[in-house]
Amino acid sequence: MQLIQVIYKPTSVFLNLKQHPHWLAAFATISFFQAIITLSPELFRTTDPLMADSQVLFRYSSVAFVPLRNVLAWLFLAAIVYFLAVLLSKDSKQFSFRNIFAVVIYSHSVVLLSSILSLAIGMARWSIGLDPTLREAQLINLGTLTKIFQLPIIVAQYAEKINIFNLWLLGLLATGLSITTGLRMVHAGLLVIGAWLVGVGLYQLFRMTAFDLIRSIAG
Repeated sequence: MQLIQVIYKPTSVFLNLKQHPHWLAAFATISFFQAIITLSPELFRTTDPLMADSQVLFRYSSVAFVPLRNVLAWLFLAAIVYFLAVLLSKDSKQFSFRNIFAVVIYSHSVVLLSSILSLAIGMARWSIGLDPTLREAQLINLGTLTKIFQLPIIVAQYAEKINIFNLWLLGLLATGLSITTGLRMVHAGLLVIGAWLVGVGLYQLFRMTAFDLIRSIAG
């Protein structure tokens, strides 16, 4: 299955997507499993005061928002990437928005992998009586590497904010964009990083708005 192969054979998958930019099955698969993981109580056993009074409502309403959140976020990211790629590419006729959208969706296979790992960590920690809300973002980041190599504390503090899965996602996006558009890898990488930073900022804004809405509904 290409959704799995893109993790360890990205070049061959993206070359295939360049000729056959299908995305619906991948979108449905990622959204389905993310929705199932969202329902897992292991990820919602928390003492966070922002969620303490509305855990059940938040969990089930989150499931309904998974496909909508994905399609809006990925369409937006694909639109930014496509617009910039058209400006930078020497021959923009060799790719379409559908090509870029397919690259964006398949690259997010690592997000699904991250969610599965997050669920596994939560279940394992709960089973041994520890806080299950410590997720992969706190375990698999560059901060872990800085501790291994005993780098300065200030470096570790910044590195802990950089999730390895996010770096992996950016690498896949840059690889897919380079193959699809013909851009040099360095240009594709810079383009992807810029588009991703814009997307992250808007996502955080959407998340804060969603939390406020849920809390107001819960009373």
